Amino acid sequence: MTVPSVDLKTNLDFWIDGRFAPLDEPCFYADEHFANYGTGGIEGACTYRRPNNVVIFRPIDRFVRFREETAKELFLEVKWTPEELTEITKELIRRNEAKIKSGEVIRTMFRGEVLEFREPPDRWYIRPHVRHRARSLGVYTPPDTGVLIFIEPFDKYHGEEAFKKGAALKIVDERRIDPRSLSSKAKLIPFYTVGYKAAKKAKEANATEAILLDMWGYVADGSGGSISMIKNGVLYIPRKHSSLDGIVRKSVAQLAKKELGMKVKRTDFSPKQLYEADEVLLTGNAAEVMHVREVDGHLIGDGSIGPYVKQLQNMFFGIVYDDPNLFPNCGKYQHWMEPVYSYKTSEVI
Repeated sequence: MTVPSVDLKTNLDFWIDGRFAPLDEPCFYADEHFANYGTGGIEGACTYRRPNNVVIFRPIDRFVRFREETAKELFLEVKWTPEELTEITKELIRRNEAKIKSGEVIRTMFRGEVLEFREPPDRWYIRPHVRHRARSLGVYTPPDTGVLIFIEPFDKYHGEEAFKKGAALKIVDERRIDPRSLSSKAKLIPFYTVGYKAAKKAKEANATEAILLDMWGYVADGSGGSISMIKNGVLYIPRKHSSLDGIVRKSVAQLAKKELGMKVKRTDFSPKQLYEADEVLLTGNAAEVMHVREVDGHLIGDGSIGPYVKQLQNMFFGIVYDDPNLFPNCGKYQHWMEPVYSYKTSEVI
């Protein structure tokens, strides 16, 4: 299926290289290094709307990775600190929410469908982007760093039904790029080119998401999220050499260890071991914490959400929404959450 071209007017603002501007304005040149050679990287974060504020999940950690891993893997230098990028993001959210409150209609496209918003959305997706912006042909051109951040309204990435029923995953032929070529610590555009191909094959097989193996045939990553499994009460995570050290998964692993007393092991595991797991979970900025119903048609357990994943899911949502009914100890982890609005202001949320 192809999506017809749409002349989309979002009415959103974004931030690029030190200034705010309309997202509908072109910002790339055709002869940029990034446009010709794919020399760019991304980061991702999400907001959660609470009754009295909007909060971002672990933005500093994300901007540290963006600056120190993703950009530097491409010899790019981001001059803004993680703290400064976080403040820029908060201001970007406030600016766009003010536009909606003043009566502007925000539009976005998700999976080929144009959506309109007349009220601030429950969630914003935050997309920082770094690129080699030199206007020059030639595979090697001295690096010139461009940085932008845009936001768009967002909901359940895989849809509410898949979230409730659990994900159906499919292992595809595409492999995670060898970490000897590109660091698995970074979120680089080439990784998502492979993920795009893998995800298309998964969708053609009616799967929720694809699983990519590493160069040695072990489970590495999902096409858009992190894969972990639970067996006999132990949480198994793929080794860092070929999987992204996902921030949501890292948070879940910390909760599993500290709150549930689980052992957490980083190790290689095969597709067969994944099929035979007691529970499998998909985590990520977009996926959040989601149970996996089946892999390649092999039912995981009885297909329903398992006891460990259910507890970890409740903990995650208890923290982001500051809801002690979901997780009584949610207050211990509020340092992970960054408020967008100051309680000292008279802003109406």
